Amino acid sequence: MYDPLNAVARQRGEKNTRFDRHTIRNAIAGRTPREASTLMWMVVAWGTTAEEMARVIEDHRRWRDRQRVQAKREKTQPPPNPEPTLAAPVNVPNDPSETTRTLVAPSPIIVPTGEGLPSRHQALPQYEPEVDATQRRTLILGTFGIVASIPAHLTTGDPVVSAIGHLLELESAPHPETIDRLDGIVEQLGEHYSQTPADVMYGRVNGTLESVRALRNYSAPKYHRRLLSVAGWLTAMLANALYDLTDVVASDTAAMTAMEYGRHAKDDRLIAFVHDRSAMRAENAGRYAAALDHFRASSSSAPHDAAVRVRALAATARIYARLGHHDRAQVSLTDAEQAYDCLPAREVGDGSLTVSTIAVADAVSSAAELRGNVDSAKQSLQCTIDYYANLPLSRQRPTRLALAHLRMAHLLARSVGPEEATAEAAAALSTSRMVLPILLQAEQLVVVLHRRWPGDQHVRDLRDRLIALVHATNLSDA
Repeated sequence: MYDPLNAVARQRGEKNTRFDRHTIRNAIAGRTPREASTLMWMVVAWGTTAEEMARVIEDHRRWRDRQRVQAKREKTQPPPNPEPTLAAPVNVPNDPSETTRTLVAPSPIIVPTGEGLPSRHQALPQYEPEVDATQRRTLILGTFGIVASIPAHLTTGDPVVSAIGHLLELESAPHPETIDRLDGIVEQLGEHYSQTPADVMYGRVNGTLESVRALRNYSAPKYHRRLLSVAGWLTAMLANALYDLTDVVASDTAAMTAMEYGRHAKDDRLIAFVHDRSAMRAENAGRYAAALDHFRASSSSAPHDAAVRVRALAATARIYARLGHHDRAQVSLTDAEQAYDCLPAREVGDGSLTVSTIAVADAVSSAAELRGNVDSAKQSLQCTIDYYANLPLSRQRPTRLALAHLRMAHLLARSVGPEEATAEAAAALSTSRMVLPILLQAEQLVVVLHRRWPGDQHVRDLRDRLIALVHATNLSDA
């Protein structure tokens, strides 16, 4: 068998190389192939003795340790960076290898056309709070290379991010139990996603994602696939948070990255979840054909015992009904009910990664509404509102409750009058967790009400409240 150490001995013409061989083996242990090759070349080409090579390696180790200490100091105490300007080049001093990038501007919030309202081609001016530049810092979303300017409190001081970041200070392979706990953290983040403000969830998920990606460099190869899966789930949640914060372009980019994570990790459940969330964004944008394709891909790729499959089947029924395919909608609803009955207990719940029986009932009310059966839809939808309104404080879902109120407002606008419809909409706009889907649904409702009752004072008040909310909200600041 070829031994490079024997080759070194032959080229140097030495007869007794036992001490050199022993020292060289210790020197190159744990080194990368490139570093080991360089050290071997020093022995051959320069005639360096084993003792001299050991001194060179020791000096290199001391220099490397100093560099690590300096890097940690710079990481824990970053210098204040000036606030970048939208659509202007942004230099990132923390990473010299990165080239100049361009900041992606968040998508504008559009309000409906009507008296005193801008058209769909004219966005309302974005609200920018007065924040000192020293209180903000540039953040690189390392998974997809987007630079964003966000308040420093969104990425620093979060207890979850800090706790996981401490693992990196050990500079060692994580224990298998730690990797199991990371899976549990993903499940908990999904459980509390719709209860946590979108800006807080954004900073928490992004910081955790960066730590998980760094941990992969220390872990054993047999755990790389699991860590890829964890990173993929975090990236998918990051896409949701970016969408809630109105940055649609960044959200789509993150979703694309999450899909690649799922393919490399061979995580069918993650792939199905990304399809499901992509379908939701397409449906909100009115691209129903694309939404149907994503929902069908989600239900076909998901494991049979996964909650995301039930959600995708129920949503497929809703899209079929919207497109006028009521027979297909009924088949999808039946499949969703049967799939829900077969779910294990771990997949049942009100979180973002689980599903409850109310989700199937909500799909039934949507299908009834689209078939024109308003009374049946109102009765089923009222059950949904009562369910979310009566949840304990620790399990409340303010976004889902607000969206249910807006759907009820649409039904009341068709069957009753503007006063009842605007009252339901006002309850939705009073939510404690304002996100982009709520604003989009409220926009559609105001358009319908304004066309039907253009001079009604209740409609005008609701329209003015929506405009004020868009101006006052801090959604576009992330």
